[in-house]
Amino acid sequence: MPVPPPQAPVLTVFGRSFQGVNNTDVTLAVSDLDPIDLAGPSCTVKGGYPEAGVAHVGCEWEHELSDNNNNSSSSGKSLDTSSSGKTSRLFCSCRADHVSGCYSNNKTKVTFIVQTIQHETTTPSKKPVAVSTSPQTTKSTKLTVGETETSRGGQDSKNSGHTKLLYIFIVISIIAIVIILVLVIVIVAVTYRKKKRYSVAERGDSNRIIFSEISSTQ
Repeated sequence: MPVPPPQAPVLTVFGRSFQGVNNTDVTLAVSDLDPIDLAGPSCTVKGGYPEAGVAHVGCEWEHELSDNNNNSSSSGKSLDTSSSGKTSRLFCSCRADHVSGCYSNNKTKVTFIVQTIQHETTTPSKKPVAVSTSPQTTKSTKLTVGETETSRGGQDSKNSGHTKLLYIFIVISIIAIVIILVLVIVIVAVTYRKKKRYSVAERGDSNRIIFSEISSTQ
């Protein structure tokens, strides 16, 4: 036996859910609306056997315009924020049907009152743009300073490396010169001693020769 759903269908608009036809009007500002939420309403039905089917779901805009103190209205399928309208109303509703024919509370309605901003002839605030770009400029300046300090640090490390290499080369050169001088002194000393020994030997030989000559003459 068919059983109708016990409650009215759930209508979801702007991420908010409603049931029934006695919903209080909801007041919003344009800044409160997410572009994703403007995609469209949805309607779901819970309970019942068999399941109820959604027969209708949709929204209709009504824009109140103000031009030189003359009020007028227009309707449409979307929110026209480019107009000079100060207030727009969005009428949303959904209806579901059930095979039992006994689904009496099968409707849900809600009205949104959206406050729009009247556009001025001048270009909107350039100051926020200047403010928004200032942090980027400051950030890039800090980054430039950081890069400069990094490059200076690299140059300092390179210079210190070259200085160390030069210092090591000078020390090695001094040690090598000292070693060469010591070797030269040792060679000279050894050569002098050898010459001195040879001179003493020659003198001894000459003395022997002279002594032998003197002995032979006697």
